[in-house]
Amino acid sequence: MKHLALHTCCAPCLIGVYDELAAQADHITCVFYNPNIAPEDEYTRRRDTFVEYVQSRNIDYVEIDPHDDWTEEFGQFLELSSDEDDTTRLPECSVRCRACYRLRLARVGQWAIHNGCDGLATTLTVSPWQNIDAIHYAGAEVELWCPEVKFVASDFRDNYRMAQNKATAQGLYRQNYCGCLSSAVEAQEQRDARKLQRAADKAARKNAAHDHS
Repeated sequence: MKHLALHTCCAPCLIGVYDELAAQADHITCVFYNPNIAPEDEYTRRRDTFVEYVQSRNIDYVEIDPHDDWTEEFGQFLELSSDEDDTTRLPECSVRCRACYRLRLARVGQWAIHNGCDGLATTLTVSPWQNIDAIHYAGAEVELWCPEVKFVASDFRDNYRMAQNKATAQGLYRQNYCGCLSSAVEAQEQRDARKLQRAADKAARKNAAHDHS
């Protein structure tokens, strides 16, 4: 493809996908559009880290204002998208997350059309914490809405650990939740549960060792 619009959620995830996608496109523009990220200082930190990284590699980029009002256009997208019951088809993906994928990809798809792009992809496909089936489905919906733009249904999850290690080595900020405040609460609950499980496992090993002594 000639010009790929790459929806970019953060710098660490971009590390995991950019080079492989660059081999498929003559030109890539990384589009930072993530109105889900909260609170405001978290948005600023992720955006600034993204800008720092792309500028260090001389990568083309743009930020779409997270407060950008495109309600009318998004309504048109929803009217053309599938009426299929997403809850049945994608039972492991919450309504909140499906709506977020559709919002971000549709907006970047619209930007792609207005800026002469013929391809669309997202860095979300590198994260094992995301629902890749729901992402691919949202991308397919955008392609139906914007037939001039082909959605690249990639799967870069095997690159996740490498990308995180490189981000750490480069001193880039790595967030510990997806973006919205609900995901922050969920992520903290998961960390607390893992901590309790580790404590329980440690106690079990200690008791087992004591029984054999």
